[in-house]
Amino acid sequence: MVDVRLEPMTEDEYKPWREAVEVQYAESIAASGRSAEDAARQSAEAYAQLLPDESATPGHHFWYAYDSDRQDGDRQESDRQDGDGRDGDGQEGDRQDRDDHRGGDRRVGFLWVKVTDNAAFIYNIAVEPDVRRSGYGRAIMLAAERWCRDNALTRIGLHVFAHNTGARALYEQLGFLETGRNLAKNL
Repeated sequence: MVDVRLEPMTEDEYKPWREAVEVQYAESIAASGRSAEDAARQSAEAYAQLLPDESATPGHHFWYAYDSDRQDGDRQESDRQDGDGRDGDGQEGDRQDRDDHRGGDRRVGFLWVKVTDNAAFIYNIAVEPDVRRSGYGRAIMLAAERWCRDNALTRIGLHVFAHNTGARALYEQLGFLETGRNLAKNL
């Protein structure tokens, strides 16, 4: 089983992360049936509302996840990106410039949590494209649970898009229960 260490994002790390996740959120909205234009607008509005003071918005916490046991040289050939910038399963890889290492440890993902009263809400979690399907999603979620317990939080929640079946299965395996359901119909 893999384990990760959560490290708070620096301001220099936050800025490019913030730009990239707004685009990724718009892509998830569009995959749920909205037009690309509407999805981009909805994503920009959501981020402006959620983070009016960006990384200094009270109650919000942003981390990168690192695995000290996995460094770039440790990747299996099937995990390596192909020369065309796509990862092993043909999906676009994350090509934004970033510091993949901190103290020699490999960055494997990120986590964004908001704390309200005694509960945490996961606004975003992701695993780097070239290390997906290696247990890091589970490891980041377990690290989030540890952080919540260490901070006397008694509940953790999240939203997952219906089309993200892999994430939904992981959250159910971790004991998350469905507490509501949004439905939509295109007219």
